[in-house]
Amino acid sequence: MRSRQAMGIILELRLIPVVQWSFTGVVLGSALAARDGAMNWTILAASAVVAMLIHGVIAHTANDIVDWESGTDTHPSPRVLSGGSKVLGLGLLTPAQLRVMGIVGATLATAIGIVLASQRGWWLLIPGLVGLVGAAVYSLPPLRGAYRPIAGEAIAVMCGWICLFGADAVQRGSASALAALAALHWVLACMTMLMLHHIPDREADLAASPTKRTTVACFAKRPHWYAAAWPIAGAAVGAGVAAAELPELWPSVVGALLAAVSALMARPDDLASVTRSEIVSVLVVMVGGLISATLMYPPVAWMALVPAVLLPLDAAVGRRAASTPRTDVIQPS
Repeated sequence: MRSRQAMGIILELRLIPVVQWSFTGVVLGSALAARDGAMNWTILAASAVVAMLIHGVIAHTANDIVDWESGTDTHPSPRVLSGGSKVLGLGLLTPAQLRVMGIVGATLATAIGIVLASQRGWWLLIPGLVGLVGAAVYSLPPLRGAYRPIAGEAIAVMCGWICLFGADAVQRGSASALAALAALHWVLACMTMLMLHHIPDREADLAASPTKRTTVACFAKRPHWYAAAWPIAGAAVGAGVAAAELPELWPSVVGALLAAVSALMARPDDLASVTRSEIVSVLVVMVGGLISATLMYPPVAWMALVPAVLLPLDAAVGRRAASTPRTDVIQPS
């Protein structure tokens, strides 16, 4: 049973988006600060832990519970990367355990955030609090941002933007306009993955109760074009920043453009095609971001080992969990 719960915890983190959005965003923001002479490795590590707790634990546990209860994650439509972490359907964890996991994650993130703010400036509690609240209201009632068109995107952009901007700010102890623009480029590029993620969920989302009215499900007649519009906008912002002041950002701009191309190549009604495009978009954005971070501050190059370890781990655990007999499956209330 403990082995099953351990698998459930790893799968619940959903390491693919967490490593792309949160971890790489923190590395990029920290490298930007280090480019200007501000780098503390302990602070970088603490920032990465906070970001990954907010994203991987708080946001994902809340999302899995709400999507399980609404029925979108129990819908029989075929999905691979989307449809939640699947830990409830596999009987690896229960809703009660997910709630405890979320509370523990929120407590740890808050405690580490307070320590960081006490060292670097109490104003940093503001972006931290915004991230915590955003991770919760993305799924939880009464707002249920993910269940409303545009609202889900707005919350995701806000939280993703904070990863890079906040990592830079906590290193400097002050806010940076350059980091704010670089963070906007970064999160718009990362949004490719989320929009592609919603495409296979369209039927399930519209059948949920309450209906999960994502923009992709309700309004995007060509959802892969909508997915591509985000990284194109991100590339435009990034190109402006790179040309004006930060040439090291060009690899990340290229990653955003490649993500746009990958999204445009997706066939919305072909699950394998959309899944392939989503994986490619994650990899090119992440690799572009890590290359840019390394150009800004070469010592962070070794941090590429983190996704090199965590992503195969996530895939291996997913395969093992899928082949494990499904027992004690909790039915939605």
